[in-house]
Amino acid sequence: MEYFLKCENIRKLILGKNHPDLAVCYQNIGKTLEKMCEHSKALLSHTTALEIFQKTLPSNHINLGNCYSCIASVYNHMGEYSKAIPFYEIAQSIFTPALPRNHPELIILYINIGEVYDNMKEHIQALSYYSK
Repeated sequence: MEYFLKCENIRKLILGKNHPDLAVCYQNIGKTLEKMCEHSKALLSHTTALEIFQKTLPSNHINLGNCYSCIASVYNHMGEYSKAIPFYEIAQSIFTPALPRNHPELIILYINIGEVYDNMKEHIQALSYYSK
């Protein structure tokens, strides 16, 4: 974690506060915080990344899709499934036209959405995503 924070400070100093590379740094910090079960901090980090990406990238950019998916993942791990679904749906709307049907990112997304529906006890909906 220490190195991610050093990276954040260096990139902020060199690139400025609204550079996409800084957003990637925030995403990495968020993923690490999520693994440490620091969900609220992870959510804040991913939200910061999202804000930077929204200012600097086109709305259909894959990095935005990844960011939405990361936010959804945090909500899923927090047990806030109804908040996770809209973020996964936005990620899906970005990934589907940009990636081939068998792309690993898209497959992982479908599995993650299915997992949320499973957690919500909506097994038929989950099955529809698992079988894509």
